[in-house]
Amino acid sequence: AGVFAASAAPGGGVRFPAPLVASALQLRDGVTCFFVLTPAWLRDGDRAVGQRFFGHYPLGQFRFHDRRVAFRTAAGDVRHSKVLESGTKLVAAYRLDGRVEMAVDGAPFEAGAKPRAGASPAPVFSASGYVTLGGCPPHDAFLGDVHEVMVFGTVLADAAARHVAEVLATKHGVAIGALPPTASRFGLPTSHATGAAAAPSPPAARGP
Repeated sequence: AGVFAASAAPGGGVRFPAPLVASALQLRDGVTCFFVLTPAWLRDGDRAVGQRFFGHYPLGQFRFHDRRVAFRTAAGDVRHSKVLESGTKLVAAYRLDGRVEMAVDGAPFEAGAKPRAGASPAPVFSASGYVTLGGCPPHDAFLGDVHEVMVFGTVLADAAARHVAEVLATKHGVAIGALPPTASRFGLPTSHATGAAAAPSPPAARGP
């Protein structure tokens, strides 16, 4: 039998010479996931190695693609808009609720860009029966440090997700900015204290 060894990394992370496998575990839609990561080698292109850090194979990969936080679907990789730098620690959040939403460093969630025009990139997980951390076999392990992983078995509201990101950022020394006023997932202003959408303003009175 082989021996698995994960080495300690600067800043309290773990580096994986090979994927860590959790057997008899199957991810699903309707979850919110947080990762504190320091990617060591971000590259462009579909064949860049060392970009996958969690999930199932081949579908349901939490990964980087073209230097962005991404998620692998049957339609291709759904990507966040923010371009990242190698060696920079970040808090990545995923909210899966019939679609893929991603956030970086406590910013508001955004729906990932569609891989192809007309595609419907719903979050689907291969029924592999196991989840990998630090990569996905048979390919190379994740090139970087994994500092913390949190998986919630529910879809968190904006305010709750922001709170989790703030806690993780404070714990791991990641700088996050103030939250700007944004529209909620349902197109209404969001109360970030409660995560609930504010009531819409009444329509203006019309003259005769």
